[in-house]
Amino acid sequence: MYIYGPAPETGYIETYLAIDHKPTELPSESVATGLGQKYLILGCQLKVMFQDRKLVLQFPHEDWLLNEPTFITRISDLEEESAGKDGTAGSKTTAKYADGFNPRDGLNAQYAVSIPSDVACFKRFESESQDAILSGEKTFVDRLFLLDSLASALGIPDGEVIRMAKVASDFWEKHDDDLKSQANNAKTSKRSQSNRASRRIVG
Repeated sequence: MYIYGPAPETGYIETYLAIDHKPTELPSESVATGLGQKYLILGCQLKVMFQDRKLVLQFPHEDWLLNEPTFITRISDLEEESAGKDGTAGSKTTAKYADGFNPRDGLNAQYAVSIPSDVACFKRFESESQDAILSGEKTFVDRLFLLDSLASALGIPDGEVIRMAKVASDFWEKHDDDLKSQANNAKTSKRSQSNRASRRIVG
């Protein structure tokens, strides 16, 4: 049961991508365009997993990422940096939705980011330089911005990933606050009952 209302179901956005070469792994449809022959493939699927508190982007590995050296470098650099901080680099674990990059198979790659319930990291990043973010938060922010860049290159509007993460984070912040409030109310009620029982015994 979720105190702050029921947790939403997993939501997702899908995009399609027109590429120049015939894909080797993904099904495609050949289309004629003003720029020549293109092949239409599923570009990506961005999932907002409310119950798991994650954003997960699935996208073509062989048929897209391996033709994007800039993203390969950014992913590699960030995974090496993150591995020393939180030990959750996706390429080094078999967890289904491990944070970071997971090549999975030739068909799809995956990039996942855990969503914090403390929205303060969003607020601090908006008002301060990235270097001012605490180490753990900086890893989250770096991954979130990389995820947004990947999604944007695959047809999702710029900034949409960050907006979705903020919405999910707001939900979990309220949910966690309600859990704390419920626990405090239960303690207060228990103390009141105990005090009333003590007065009756003394009386």
